[in-house]
Amino acid sequence: MPRKHSRNPNQFTTDQIRTADLLITEGTKPHCAIHISTKKYKGKRYRYVYLRPRIAVRMCDRPALEPMERFTKSKIHKATARNILCPPEDFPPHGKGIWSIELVGNKALNTVETLRPLLTPKYLKAHQQTKQKCGHKPRIR
Repeated sequence: MPRKHSRNPNQFTTDQIRTADLLITEGTKPHCAIHISTKKYKGKRYRYVYLRPRIAVRMCDRPALEPMERFTKSKIHKATARNILCPPEDFPPHGKGIWSIELVGNKALNTVETLRPLLTPKYLKAHQQTKQKCGHKPRIR
């Protein structure tokens, strides 16, 4: 008698599967975000510039982003604009904006590593390039 193959061997939840789908279809290409911090040391002020990996998904349909919000534990926020981006019923009152969810730093890295079997090779290659480009060491200015 042949063995049955499991359809979901890694036991991914529906929220994880929907998040991977959103990253591939609606998400921005993985890129670096700039973070600047200032610290004092022996009376002098030093400015550190960090590059961190960043993933963002922007959509007019807020309920479509809710599985990603539950999985990543990040909040959906409004990104307002001067021109109409969405229908007024999706983004009240006038449709001048879009719903967005962003992951920066270790949260972005951990999300991609968790969803690695569900993501496409093209997306994983772009993520690997971003990871090498951003690095984790700060640059001093």
